[in-house]
Amino acid sequence: ETLMQQSKILLHPSAYEGFGMVCAEALAAGAQVISFCKPMDEDFDGWHIVKDKQEMIAKTLALLHSEASPPSPQLLLAMEDTARRVLALYGYGDNKS
Repeated sequence: ETLMQQSKILLHPSAYEGFGMVCAEALAAGAQVISFCKPMDEDFDGWHIVKDKQEMIAKTLALLHSEASPPSPQLLLAMEDTARRVLALYGYGDNKS
């Protein structure tokens, strides 16, 4: 097992970077993510958006002490979807999301 697969939570404290690959990797490994920025219009199970440091601490403690089952590992976007969306940003291909 990798360190990420052993982790329950990934804290992503950046105030400006909403979507980092490390967040996607954490969700794929079954960890929950807590961050300040919402990365996309979509909501992802296990990705918690908080407003400030105090809320981040409170959410972290709540998740660590929770007896609820964590969300299943998830892949945010398939490689094909990611490639299609990047190409669409530059005017290539279709613009379906």
